[in-house]
Amino acid sequence: MTAIPLRAIAVVPAAGSEARFGGRKLLADVGGQPLLDRTINSLLEGGASEVIVVVGKDARAELERDVNAMNDARVRPVENHDPSRGMFSSIQEGMLTASGDVVLVFPGDMPYVRAETVRRVIAEWTKKRGIVSPRYKGKRGHPVALPIAYRDEIVATPSSSNLHEVIKKHLGQRVDLEVDDPGVIRDVDRREDLSPGTSIAIVPAAGAAERFGSAKMLADIDGLPLLERTIRALLEGGVDHVVVVLGPDGGRIASEVGVLTDRRVSTATNPHPERGMFTSIQAGLRAGAGDPILVLPGDMPFVAPATVSALLARYATHPAIVSPRLDGRRGHPVVLPGTLRSEIVNASQAMTLFQVLGAHAALRVDLDVADRGIVRDVDRPSDLGEAP
Repeated sequence: MTAIPLRAIAVVPAAGSEARFGGRKLLADVGGQPLLDRTINSLLEGGASEVIVVVGKDARAELERDVNAMNDARVRPVENHDPSRGMFSSIQEGMLTASGDVVLVFPGDMPYVRAETVRRVIAEWTKKRGIVSPRYKGKRGHPVALPIAYRDEIVATPSSSNLHEVIKKHLGQRVDLEVDDPGVIRDVDRREDLSPGTSIAIVPAAGAAERFGSAKMLADIDGLPLLERTIRALLEGGVDHVVVVLGPDGGRIASEVGVLTDRRVSTATNPHPERGMFTSIQAGLRAGAGDPILVLPGDMPFVAPATVSALLARYATHPAIVSPRLDGRRGHPVVLPGTLRSEIVNASQAMTLFQVLGAHAALRVDLDVADRGIVRDVDRPSDLGEAP
């Protein structure tokens, strides 16, 4: 006997006020497409059979015109005649016409949830048949999966209430699914919540350079100090702000690397560089924040700006830990979600960046590039010659 495929129906409240954003939030550009497109596509790619998008009457025509996913046969717009009643009223409007096995409630302003996370939530519901919430670092998020049997109860609840109040009546049915996806707790309320926002690069340049035998960061490469080449690759590749971390004796570097006077560049000091590069990364992140975060050691001057641009573009469409890869070998710069900043800053100084990233293996993606500079650092003067 052939099993009947599970029907997962998503209800996407998208009729709320955009006052704090400044208007047209659902059409804001996220990785080259409207924000609402990203949200809907995560659901469709994650296995939703149908997506019910609840919109305000005045916004419907614009969204259907400018959001490509709204014209997908699996997407159905529903109007909330009075969205001022709150998001729960939009959930109710969507639930009224939902018909399937499980309902995924997923606010329209959450474009950073990965399709794989949606797929896992559906799979977990298939096993447990309860209320499934994805949870990231102890915090519950969206999409929330509910049995279709709760539809009538949700619709009959006063619109002044909220979904949480309904769920509280069924705590025995609640299941948390641990995910390594910060997007489940990340909505867009203001423009600064968008990604990529202000990208930041941390450039550790405080090492002793003993094997080089002289001031490595000032070594001449085609008429520019080595460190300047590294910084310029980041700026030309599209990074908004670069924090260069120097040691306590970095005065000469600060005076001889001209690009350090660029308004997009700032410096931080690591008072104890002998404790390792990770402490310089921590010092840089204490001095600045952004999303995404790039980490590029100062002694890697041969990375192409085009590689930096490609990494930023990849992050914009897939917010994750992105590593460039050449012939199967990972290199730098590594791109990190801004949400990892506090974890890195608060980690033990005895750790390495590799160890921190190892705790987020499911969040890692590789970008294959034809750039030998991503695996080419300068350790000795002989490394300044032609690349093999």
